[in-house]
Amino acid sequence: NVGECQPNSLELALADPSTNDGEFDHATAQRYLLSKGDMFHVPPGNVYRIENHSKTEKASLFWTIVKCTNRAEQDSDED
Repeated sequence: NVGECQPNSLELALADPSTNDGEFDHATAQRYLLSKGDMFHVPPGNVYRIENHSKTEKASLFWTIVKCTNRAEQDSDED
């Protein structure tokens, strides 16, 4: 979630991890310009880059990382 930033100045770039030996590929990355209040999702295993292009304003992000715990994995195995 983008907390603060200059409108359309925060760039999110997503790259396909199956290309370029898993390294970020600038040429083929999908790019999005984000503003305050925008939300984004980075699918598991993807390669990404975030850059603030503003020369005058800082950007703030709020992260949520979802990670399965051993308990959650055990519960799903029992079903």
